[in-house]
Amino acid sequence: MGSRLARIATAAAAAAWLAAATANAQAPAAAPPVDAAGAAALAKSLADTLATFIPAGKGDGKPAQMFSGPPVVMPAGDHYVAALPSVSARGDDGTRVDIGSIWLTLRPQADGGFFTTVKLPGSLTFMKEGDPAAVVTLGEQKIEGLWSPKFLTFLTIDASIADLQV
Repeated sequence: MGSRLARIATAAAAAAWLAAATANAQAPAAAPPVDAAGAAALAKSLADTLATFIPAGKGDGKPAQMFSGPPVVMPAGDHYVAALPSVSARGDDGTRVDIGSIWLTLRPQADGGFFTTVKLPGSLTFMKEGDPAAVVTLGEQKIEGLWSPKFLTFLTIDASIADLQV
């Protein structure tokens, strides 16, 4: 009978300890709210990131990438919707690829990052000497991951593009 009481007392003590530990535990940090101020800060962060990664042209003073304007970010419930400006990239041989606008859905995370989904345009046009040289059509696409503004990179990414056509 004594060992049964000891087991019950041990179980009760363990339950009391667990209840106290749970009560004293801090609630998980919440993600920042999605609002106009957050959209403005995110637009600036995206613009700064794009400026950081624009490579210079090959000695001719022309950038290798040309954006049509700044990123546009809008709050949309529990996430942001962003449009990166239409972009063209120029190769050293004068070839240009017109990529178009890239759409992002960014869901704030408690650590300051964003769970991000990326939607590329349905097609990319390659230009040679001002004329279309090729059009690449993208079929199904899934690109998502955890973007870190602090490190200017994806910490995780899962991407697949299927049904490419040239």
